[in-house]
Amino acid sequence: RGAEVAYRTRDGREGTVGARHVLVNASPQALAALTGDTPPVPAEGAQLKVNMLLKRLPRLRDTAVDPREAFAGTFHIAEGYGQLAAAHAEAAAGRPPAVPPSEIYCHSLTDPSILGPDLAGRGYQTLTLFGLHTPARLFAADHDAVREELLKATLAQLDAHLAEPLADCLATDAEGRPCIEAKTPLDLERDLGLPGGNI
Repeated sequence: RGAEVAYRTRDGREGTVGARHVLVNASPQALAALTGDTPPVPAEGAQLKVNMLLKRLPRLRDTAVDPREAFAGTFHIAEGYGQLAAAHAEAAAGRPPAVPPSEIYCHSLTDPSILGPDLAGRGYQTLTLFGLHTPARLFAADHDAVREELLKATLAQLDAHLAEPLADCLATDAEGRPCIEAKTPLDLERDLGLPGGNI
């Protein structure tokens, strides 16, 4: 059984391509909209995504570890088995985790082209944090307050491993605001069209 995809280019040319298989880089909901099918109910997203721009990487409490090495891979925070189980149980009971587990990536260490030459030359770095066990339903009643509470608790877990508060390393924008952005599953669905807020 084959499949066909009809297309139209920007300059108005149209055509059809046939194939045995068609790969779609879209959510099941977007694909259903394209094909006229009933979209499935999206799975609930459960990650808090935090993007940060730093003036420099923070120093670690463990002075034997170079921050560039620590942040070059995946930096795990509060992800011991017991911690993950406790966070899951709290989230399942409808409460934000008291000790939120998370993972941090510093993409600019791997690919310095993410930043412009000026920022990279001054030692700036990006950090992306994924907070786990933060299902969308936790944010339904008081979205902004829960997001701020969870962000504060998550950053406190990171600060426990640092020799200085992360806040001291954050870059600021032209108005002096820290360059940090937290997105809940509800934000991700609304702002980026990710069904259920799934990353």
